[in-house]
Amino acid sequence: AYTVKVTNTVTGCSSIKTINLSVNKCLGLINTNEMIDHVSVYPNPSNGLLMIETEQVIDIKILDQLGKIILSKHISENSCSLNLSTLSNGIYFIQVNDGKKTKTLKWLKTD
Repeated sequence: AYTVKVTNTVTGCSSIKTINLSVNKCLGLINTNEMIDHVSVYPNPSNGLLMIETEQVIDIKILDQLGKIILSKHISENSCSLNLSTLSNGIYFIQVNDGKKTKTLKWLKTD
């Protein structure tokens, strides 16, 4: 809950307003209902070291907030690590494609 008090310095009148704000502590965490079967991408957020585990062949793309492709990779092994530590801190998108479906996940790169 946040309370804001506004006072008019000329008239001296004031008003107080309280609002409730819901904040999701799990910013960027993958919603498992939206995941392609048998693919895990973690940790999220991370400092740039990203693990991808899969039981199937997938293609991934890392995109910046403007949609520019930063990295494109074909993954056929069960696990793969990506070192994206040189990227600037911020929000990126990971597109996962299994040949049938494409899902886009939000990823937060931090220090």
